[in-house]
Amino acid sequence: MTWHVFAVWDFMSLLKSLQRQLTCVDVPWMVPPNLNSARFINEIVLNEETDIDLDGSPTSHLSLYLQAMNEVGASHRPFELFIDAIKGGSGLTEALQASETPEFVSRFVKFTLECALNAQLPELASAFVFGRETLIPDMFRGILREWKIEKLVAPRMHYYLSRHVDIDGNQHGPASIQLLSSVMNNKSDSMEAAARYAVKSIQMRISLWDGLHKLIKETVSAGAIIPH
Repeated sequence: MTWHVFAVWDFMSLLKSLQRQLTCVDVPWMVPPNLNSARFINEIVLNEETDIDLDGSPTSHLSLYLQAMNEVGASHRPFELFIDAIKGGSGLTEALQASETPEFVSRFVKFTLECALNAQLPELASAFVFGRETLIPDMFRGILREWKIEKLVAPRMHYYLSRHVDIDGNQHGPASIQLLSSVMNNKSDSMEAAARYAVKSIQMRISLWDGLHKLIKETVSAGAIIPH
C-alpha cells in the first residue's frame, strides 16, 4: 500500500484530463459537444474527488485510501514526501526521486502522467477504460475474498475496496466502454491507437503488480512481515 497509493493518486490525472476534453472547464463556458460523455465523466469526478466516507462527510478516494493505510499500519511517508515535492515546484522525476520511489512505481506513474498530458482522446479513454475502470472491480473482489478483509477488522479498508467494486463494476465500468466507443466513432485510426494504449496500459499494470509482488516476497524473506 505504501507504493500502490501512487497509482491511486495518478488515476485522478487521467480522469481530470478526460474531464478537460469531454466537458467545458473554460470561461466563457460552452455546451459540451457530447452531453452523455460529459455527464459520465462528471459523475466519476463527483465520486472520486468528493465521495462520502463512513462518517457521512465528503472525501476523495485518495483520502479514503490514506485512511485505510493508517488503519492497517501502512506507511505513507514516501507519498507525503512526493506530494510535498510536487507542491514545492519539483518536476515529476525529481519528486519521485525525493521519495525514493521504486523504479517500477516510477515507470507506472510517468506513463500515467505522460498519457494524461499528451495522449489523444481515444488513447486517453482507452488507458482509462482498460488500465483502470474495467480492471479494478475484479481485482478488488479478489483482494476482499483472498485476504479476508472484514468490516469489523478493517472497516475503512473494506469500505474503500467495496465502494470501487460497487461503483466501477455496476456503473462506471460498463459506461466507460460506451464512452470509448463514442470517442473512437468507428474510425480505424482511432481504434488502432486505442488498441495500442489498451495493451500498453495493461502491460504497465502487470509490471506494477509484479514489482509489488516481488517487493512483498523480499520483505517477507527478510522477516519484516509475517504472512497470514
